[in-house]
Amino acid sequence: MLQAESVPPLLKSRPVPHVGIPFQPRLDHHTTDVVPFSFDERDKEMFARKDEKKKTVLEQEKKVSSVAECSVNSHFIVSTDTRFTS
Repeated sequence: MLQAESVPPLLKSRPVPHVGIPFQPRLDHHTTDVVPFSFDERDKEMFARKDEKKKTVLEQEKKVSSVAECSVNSHFIVSTDTRFTS
């Protein structure tokens, strides 16, 4: 019995479990085509809209100021206004 105990037991590794077909993607190597891109057209439209808005605001201010000048000159003339004009 002593002889049987002196022999070391054999170490056996377990086999790797089979997990199916390994993942191998099929990649299609496409390159992206470069396309020229510019904001020029959009910027021109935006500036045109801004200019139109500026013109309409200026016209409205001119109308309001001309109406205000007429009303001030005709209705609110005070003697102190004419006294210090020289």
